[in-house]
Amino acid sequence: VDATAYQKQKFSAAIDATAYTILGKMRKIHHLVLMFNIFTTTLTNTASSLNTSSTSHHGGGAAKPISSSGWPDKFPAKSHCSKCGLCETSFVESVTSSCAFLNEGMARIDHLEESVHGRMRGRNVDDVDNNNEIHFGVQYEPMQLVKGTCEDAQWTGAVTSIAISMLESGKVDAVVCIA
Repeated sequence: VDATAYQKQKFSAAIDATAYTILGKMRKIHHLVLMFNIFTTTLTNTASSLNTSSTSHHGGGAAKPISSSGWPDKFPAKSHCSKCGLCETSFVESVTSSCAFLNEGMARIDHLEESVHGRMRGRNVDDVDNNNEIHFGVQYEPMQLVKGTCEDAQWTGAVTSIAISMLESGKVDAVVCIA
């Protein structure tokens, strides 16, 4: 088996494992951003780079994660960074196409909302019933979730359940969970 084929196989297995991983034992979430970034383009670009080279296209070997000790100044989004964890992984080279705070950022969400939810978020600030959509996206029946049952947990499994449902229905190709 040549090295490139082996890397493609490992990469494919990593995508499968990541897409179906349920987050567990999360003690604290510093920032919870309820956003499903359609990561297909990034994954396709990364997979394509395996066809041409086993090293980063920046040269000099695989991408090196950024140390969390430099946050936020050493991170690409600087003070806007939500510390999602992507920059602290070997996928850091994909951050420019996947970070909500760089380049087009959240502007990409506008056209994705309509394809996923069937409509765009309400934008009328005078509409008291729907003005939360400006900040939080499309809502059908807003609800507050209680604190999880694990000691010190700040999660309920709701986001994971939504991600699994979107994967199973084919609305997204992958969900990347970083804790």
